[in-house]
Amino acid sequence: MKSVGTQYLGAIRPLKADGFQPKGPILSVGDVTTVNLTQLSGGVQSNVVPPLFDAVFGIRLSITLDLIAFVRQIWDWCEEAGGDIGIEFPLKEAMWHVALNAALHELGKLSR
Repeated sequence: MKSVGTQYLGAIRPLKADGFQPKGPILSVGDVTTVNLTQLSGGVQSNVVPPLFDAVFGIRLSITLDLIAFVRQIWDWCEEAGGDIGIEFPLKEAMWHVALNAALHELGKLSR
C-alpha cells in the first residue's frame, strides 16, 4: 500500500509537467504554475507510521490558471489518496496579503 504522501506527490508530478508547457517560444512571468514541496513532518521515530503527517507545498499559480478548477483538483487528489485529509490555505495570514487587500478595498476594487 502506498503512503498518502507518496500518492499525493505522484498526483503533483503531472501538474508540474502541465504547468511547464510553454505558451510560446519565450516564457514570461505568470506563464507557469510551480509546485514545490517545502516541508514534511510527522512521527517521532523511524519505522512507525505517524498518526498525523504534514506536507507543506509552495504553489505559484499561472495567471491563466482556473483557480476554482485547481482547488477542486487538489480535493480530488486528496479523496483518491484515501480521504480524511485536511487542507489549509494560509495565504490570508501573510502580511503582504493584508496590505494588498487593504489597498484594493481603498481603491474600491474589492468589496468586503
